[in-house]
Amino acid sequence: MSVLRYALLGLISKESRTGYELVAEFEHPIGNFWNALHSQVYPELSQMHQDDLINCVQVKQEGKPDKKVYSLTTKGYVVLQQWLNTFVKTPRTMRDEFMLKAYFMGEVSAKSARDQFESQLRDHEGRLQTLEESLTAFIQDQEGGPIRTNTAEFGRWLVVWKGIMTERTYVEWCRQALHWLEVGEVRPQMFR
Repeated sequence: MSVLRYALLGLISKESRTGYELVAEFEHPIGNFWNALHSQVYPELSQMHQDDLINCVQVKQEGKPDKKVYSLTTKGYVVLQQWLNTFVKTPRTMRDEFMLKAYFMGEVSAKSARDQFESQLRDHEGRLQTLEESLTAFIQDQEGGPIRTNTAEFGRWLVVWKGIMTERTYVEWCRQALHWLEVGEVRPQMFR
């Protein structure tokens, strides 16, 4: 089964949703670590309905086309629980085009390298800001109370916090690379 299918099952398990709402989840917050396109989500929902993993109810709307609202079936819940309780191996490969470019960065001019790192820095600062705003909203939603580890909020907290840590590290890496590009050298012995 595709990971997208499990992601959709997980989202629908929290509450019944439309396809539009599910696609929006892949923009943010899930888009910070897993993406799916509109063109992937809708065919998968159709197949999941055929496989009796989700129910689909047509809801009439005033002045708009009917919308489909999806909910989990018992079979869908069982499949989701089986997946959630299965260990995941850490992927052996990661595909990050900029990291591949960084590996060969010595082959381009210092200006081109700076421009590329500045672009990455802006992008990751923007992602960090979005995640920090999510964290602020999350904290406000909790009204100062603790987060119980047996709740959906705990999973949301884990993912947002991991995203913040990752983006902070990436931002610092870009800043350090820009510094090294400015001074023209790195002193590796500093990292012992």
